[in-house]
Amino acid sequence: MKTETVLVDIIEQKVCRKQMGYMDAVLEYCQEQDEDIEDVAKKLNKAIRDHIELEAQDLHFLPKNGVLPL
Repeated sequence: MKTETVLVDIIEQKVCRKQMGYMDAVLEYCQEQDEDIEDVAKKLNKAIRDHIELEAQDLHFLPKNGVLPL
């Protein structure tokens, strides 16, 4: 298992280079390294967690919060 900063850098590189979402980048990393998703999730920083949350809301996996009805 990589350190938190190295892991974040790897995820960010995957997102930029392969133009993929953060959820996909984390899942790809877990598959490549044969790591458990729960273990990797514990090492993600708040910024990446926030990106994943936004992606999940956009895909309707999570309800959107804080949006005023118009």
